[in-house]
Amino acid sequence: MLSRSILAIRRVGYYSGFSLGTIGIAAVLLLGACSFDAGVSGLECAQEGQTRPGEICRDGYWRVDDTDPGGFDVAQDTIEDTAPPQDVAPPQDVAPPQDVAPPQDTAPPQDTAPDTGPAECAPGTHDLDGDGHCEYQCVETNGGVELCDGLDNNCDGKVDRLPNGRSLTRACGSDVGQCEQGNQSCVNGDWGECLGGVGPQAEVCDGLDNDCDGAIDNDLPTVRSWVDADADGYGTGRSNEHVQKCEGTPGYAPRRGDCDDNNPITNPGATEICDGENNNCNAYGGNTDNDYQLISTSASAWCRNHFSSSMSCEKIGSIYCCSEDGDACARESVCNDGLDDDGDGKIDCADEDCLGLACTTGQRSGVCQVDGSCQPL
Repeated sequence: MLSRSILAIRRVGYYSGFSLGTIGIAAVLLLGACSFDAGVSGLECAQEGQTRPGEICRDGYWRVDDTDPGGFDVAQDTIEDTAPPQDVAPPQDVAPPQDVAPPQDTAPPQDTAPDTGPAECAPGTHDLDGDGHCEYQCVETNGGVELCDGLDNNCDGKVDRLPNGRSLTRACGSDVGQCEQGNQSCVNGDWGECLGGVGPQAEVCDGLDNDCDGAIDNDLPTVRSWVDADADGYGTGRSNEHVQKCEGTPGYAPRRGDCDDNNPITNPGATEICDGENNNCNAYGGNTDNDYQLISTSASAWCRNHFSSSMSCEKIGSIYCCSEDGDACARESVCNDGLDDDGDGKIDCADEDCLGLACTTGQRSGVCQVDGSCQPL
């Protein structure tokens, strides 16, 4: 019982932090009053040699461990101070882990600085919108001149486009001879189809460079040709005054014999009419209708064929016209002389008498139409 008291005193000192001086008196009083086995605590133990602070299990009982420096030494009647145990804070409640939201997409940083006007940018950067920030990275190529290559050569923010935003275009094809150039547009860095142009055609005899090779009417068969100023198909000049031209060359004819190369209705192939002219050149060298006795037969035949069988070609005053009994011009018989032959106030094709008759417009022969015009042949 005493052993248990001593052990209790020791434990109180150890766990409560009392000084040895405080508990020493109580220990002496107990020792003097009672006899006891100083080495036995009176508490049984199960495992020989097991230790606990200040004690060891021997012979089935907890005994004072003389080898423990912090233990209770009976012989010296002292109890060694040992550091009391430290207060240990009770475990804190730990909050369960919280669900963490996945990271959200964030907008790219915006320019927040106030606009200050176009910036002076370092090489390779550009302020396209004039807000004072050099946000566009681009290095000029081709000397800053835009090409159709899929690049922004002039670093204006537009690829293969003009400053006004339109696509690059260029002329294409040939403009030699009758050819006309078209246009191409730049599409995805390449030039597109040539549109709107006129390409080479087969060469024909028309005084033009149809095949656009720089030569006119070349590689075509030629014939002897004479100058034909009135384009009536007959030229003028002697037999040896010809040149080699393809047949159909403007200003030339493959025949000669025109007695008036300024009048398209006067030539060897024309019909003699009652107009005071040698229309068919059958008196080449001088004779005309003024020599009435010589050619009245052919001119009168024309009057009968075009008007009535009772008419003939006669000279009425200074005018030759188709007349009955020679007293007056019955019809506007000459439709290219600028005169009112029959005195009805209508001149040439404007007179219905001339409908279907020969006329001239410029230097081309034609036929009078219902509307009073001279339609070229």
